[in-house]
Amino acid sequence: MVRINNKKMAIEAMAKIKTKGNEKEKANKVTDEQKKRNREEIGRRIKLFLKDKYGKIKIGAEKIGVLEQTLQIYFTGRAAPGSEFLRKIAELGADINYILTGKHAIRIEDEKRKGGYDYPLVSRLSAGKMIEFFDTGNTEMVGFNYYKKNGCMALLVNGDSMNPTIENGDIVLVDSDANINEGCIVAARLRGGEQLIKRFRRLPEGLIQLDSDNFLYDPITIKADELEIMMPVVRIQRDIYKSKK
Repeated sequence: MVRINNKKMAIEAMAKIKTKGNEKEKANKVTDEQKKRNREEIGRRIKLFLKDKYGKIKIGAEKIGVLEQTLQIYFTGRAAPGSEFLRKIAELGADINYILTGKHAIRIEDEKRKGGYDYPLVSRLSAGKMIEFFDTGNTEMVGFNYYKKNGCMALLVNGDSMNPTIENGDIVLVDSDANINEGCIVAARLRGGEQLIKRFRRLPEGLIQLDSDNFLYDPITIKADELEIMMPVVRIQRDIYKSKK
C-alpha cells in the first residue's frame, strides 16, 4: 500500500511539474510575441518617419548611413535599433520618444514659452573647479524663457572650461526630465562628490566621456556607475542684470 501511495504521489508531482513547465513556456511565448510586436511597431514608426521626410526609404537609408536591408530588419521586427541608429535619426528630426513608445514628447506651448517661469538658483556650480550646487535652502529665483517649471533649476557657473559656449558668471537652466543626447551639455555630480558642467559623450564598454569646449582642458573619462546624477543644460543666460545692494 505504501508503494502504491508513493507511486501515486510521484505521478501527481510529475503532473504538477509538467503543468508549471507548460505555464512558464506559455508565458515566455507571450513575452516573446509581445517583444516582437513592440519591435514591429518601432519599425513601422521609423518607416513612416523616413517616408514622410524623404519620400523614399532608399534616401532615408543614405541619410542615416545604413543599408536598406538593415532598415528592412527593423521594419519587420526582426531586431530593434541600437542607440547609435536612434541618435542618427534624432539628428534628422525624429521624435525618439514617439519612435520607441508611440507617445509624442511634450510639445512646447507657445503661450507658455512667451512668459516662461522663475526657477530656484541653487549654489554655484563650477565649470572648472567643483562646487556644491544642489542646495535646496537657496530661495533666489531666476527667470527663463522655458516651457516647463517642475524638475528644473538654475545654476550659476564659475569657471572657463566650457568657454566660449558657457562663460564664467553665466546662469544655466537644467531640466531633470529632458533627454540626454550625445554631445549635449550636462550638469553632473559624481559619486565621489565632484560636480561639473561638461559635454556628454558615450563610449564603448559602459564608459562616459565628459568634454570641455575649452581646448585647454582634457576630457574626463568615467564609468557610468560613477555618476550620481546628470541633467542636460537646456538654457543659458548671459549678462544678467543685478541691482546693487
